[in-house]
Amino acid sequence: MARIAVIDEDKHIRELYYCEFSEIGYEVFTAASGFELMAKLEGFLPDLIVMDIKPGEVDGLKLLREIRSFAPELPVVICSVYDLSRWDIGTAAADWCVVKSFDLTGLKAKVERALEAKSPFLKAV
Repeated sequence: MARIAVIDEDKHIRELYYCEFSEIGYEVFTAASGFELMAKLEGFLPDLIVMDIKPGEVDGLKLLREIRSFAPELPVVICSVYDLSRWDIGTAAADWCVVKSFDLTGLKAKVERALEAKSPFLKAV
C-alpha cells in the first residue's frame, strides 16, 4: 500500500484529500505546515507528497528544496489554485503540478502516475 503525505494549510482540503485517498486504498497522513511535515518525515517517509505551493507560513518552493535535500527521489505533486507560471523555475523541481479543483480526477491521475513511475508495485490496494 502506498503512503501519501498531504500538506495544505486549509483544514478542509486536508480532510478532503485524506478521505479521497484513504478511500481508494492509500495510507495518508496530513500536515498543516512545512514545519509539521518535516517533523513527520523523520518518522514516516511517504511514497509521495501532495503539497500546496503556499503551505502555511513556509514558502512552498523553500519547502520543496528541503524535501529534495532530505529525500531526492521522493515524488512531489504541487496542487495549487495559483497560476504556477508566475512562480520561479523552482516549481520545475516538482514531479507534477495540478490546479486545485473540486473534481479530484486530475489530481488522482497524477498521483497514480507519479507512484507508478517511482515503482510499478506502489499502488492503492
